Order: sequence, then structure tokens, then C-alpha cells
Amino acid sequence: MKFYFVTSKGLISKIIRAFEGGRSSHVAIGINNRIYDSTLLHGVKSWSEEEFSAKHTIQDIIELDLSMEDLALCFLLDQVGKSYDWTALIGFLLWRDWTKPDRWYCSELALAVIQNGSSYSLADKHNRVGVRLLHELVNAWRQ
Repeated sequence: MKFYFVTSKGLISKIIRAFEGGRSSHVAIGINNRIYDSTLLHGVKSWSEEEFSAKHTIQDIIELDLSMEDLALCFLLDQVGKSYDWTALIGFLLWRDWTKPDRWYCSELALAVIQNGSSYSLADKHNRVGVRLLHELVNAWRQ
């Protein structure tokens, strides 16, 4: 499974990068020639690689072997159509449970997919699962 760490030209992308201090402002999951992510406007959606690449500048692609990739894909497909997690915007400042599967912020979705398809997990409960933290985790896990 591939994880695409990307940016776009919009103001929100710049704000996220400034807030988190990372190179990327968004993460998406690639499998079987499709890209899945969660955005403000669309919630959880599937894109073709061409559609996705036309809207984003790819900063990094990390391939992570998941021991139960079929389970991860089933979980991911079940999330398509769910809404964006607007509470994520304040969740970075307040304690909240990011694992509720009713709505997703991009990095929450990616981490949930990883956790559903592998033994990788956070060592402790985290209220901030941002793009930069996820990039660091995925980089560490692939080695």
C-alpha cells in the first residue's frame, strides 16, 4: 500500500504546513491504481491516479507492506462516502478520540487503514495525528 504525502497551491495547504512544520499538508492512500483520501469538500473519496496528481504536488510516496492488506482495503472501501472530520480542526488543540469511524481527516483515515491492516499502532493515545507525525511514523515502520 502506498501513502502519498502531498501539497496543493491553496491557502489551507500553506496553513497546515506552517502549523505542523512539515513539507506536506495532505496524505492519501494508493492501492490498485486508485487513490483514496478525505478532503474538506468531498469527505472520503476515490480518485484515479491522474485526477489526484493533477490537483496535488507529490512530496513523498512511501510504500508500506501491511501484513493484512486485504483487511486494510476492506476497511478503506467501507469508509468511502463518509464525511470529513471537521472536529479535527480543533482536535489539534483539544483532547478528542480520532478513531471514531463516522468521519475522517486525511491523516486519521490513513492511520486507521494502517492499523486495520497490520500490527502497527501508536504506543499511546494521541489527539494529534497530523500529516507530519504520520509521515514520521510510516517512514519508521517501513524500515
